[in-house]
Amino acid sequence: MKLTHKDKVALRDARHAQFKHALTLSPDQAKNWAAVESAMKEISKARYLGRQKIAEGFKKKKAAGGKLDLAARLKLRAKILRSAAERTEKFAAAAAPLIASLDADQTRRMAFLLSAASRKRAAKRKFGKLASYVHSVAASKVSK
Repeated sequence: MKLTHKDKVALRDARHAQFKHALTLSPDQAKNWAAVESAMKEISKARYLGRQKIAEGFKKKKAAGGKLDLAARLKLRAKILRSAAERTEKFAAAAAPLIASLDADQTRRMAFLLSAASRKRAAKRKFGKLASYVHSVAASKVSK
C-alpha cells in the first residue's frame, strides 16, 4: 500500500505534535513553537519537492536512453547538500529562541529527537524502507 501525499502530510503533522509533546513546553516556551513548526514544515515540503524534481529528472534521462554521468551525479549531490545546509540554517534561526528557553532536560530531548530523525532519514536512504522500520522499532525501545 502506497501512502498518498495527504497521508504523508497527516503523518508529518503527527510527528511534529509528538515532538512538541516530548518537549513539555511551558506556556512562555510554547509561544516560540509556531516558528519552529513552520520551519519544520518548510523543510519537509522542500525535501518532498526536491525528491520529486530529482525523480522526474531521472525519468526524463532514462526515457531519452541516457544515464547520468559521474560528474552530473556529483553536481546534483552538491546542489542537494547546499539546499540541505540552507534549510538547516533557516531551522536553526527559527529554533534559536525556543532552544535558548529550554532547560537541560528539554534540551537533551530536543537533541535526541533531531538526531533520531536524521539517523532515520540516513538509514532509509542507504537501506530502504526496512532499515527505516528497524530504526523506528529500536528507537521506540530506547525511549521506553
